[in-house]
Amino acid sequence: MATINDFKVGDKVTFGRGNGEQTQGTVVKVNRVKLKIRQDESRGTMKSHAVGTIWTVPPHLCRKVVHSGPTFVPKSRPETAILGEAERIMWNLEPEVLHCDGERSRTEARRVANSLRRQFRALEAELGRPITEFGDIDGMMPVILTFGSAKSSGWSKGDKVAFDAKGNRVVGFVKRVNTKTVSVQPVGETNPRRYWRVSPSLLSSAA
Repeated sequence: MATINDFKVGDKVTFGRGNGEQTQGTVVKVNRVKLKIRQDESRGTMKSHAVGTIWTVPPHLCRKVVHSGPTFVPKSRPETAILGEAERIMWNLEPEVLHCDGERSRTEARRVANSLRRQFRALEAELGRPITEFGDIDGMMPVILTFGSAKSSGWSKGDKVAFDAKGNRVVGFVKRVNTKTVSVQPVGETNPRRYWRVSPSLLSSAA
């Protein structure tokens, strides 16, 4: 069992109970009985704690690590394949997708988000560099959606609609009316799994 004398300021550690979540951090202060540890990665299932949070942890719940962050290794797949999977993960971390239109509980959403982040870090390790093309993975935090009801919006399956997406006009057909959003299949898209979930207030009728 580790003791307070086994650690010094600057040590990279993982901390957490044996049957609980393990988080990577850096020792910033060694007190007489406990350690002050700065959280270096996202943490939390019931409640999210931001990177940089300072924790007071007994030494027996800490374990030194040799390396901090992903251990980069040569990529074994084409870069395009790795980046394509990373883009899919970022899409699945979008709040509306992560919460399944409000049908997934907050606890479950955070569990899924943590799993997706671990997959993303593994892709960075495979690629051999940080992936920043699709935004900040640590900034993609799940939130509770506050959209109004889509069932009473007046849209029906098959309606031709349009909406703006990142400055571009997207035209498509209503695939499904969900509880709080409308699923829209873009015109010309043949893959049934590639569609948009859009707040009904953002839709307009398209000729």
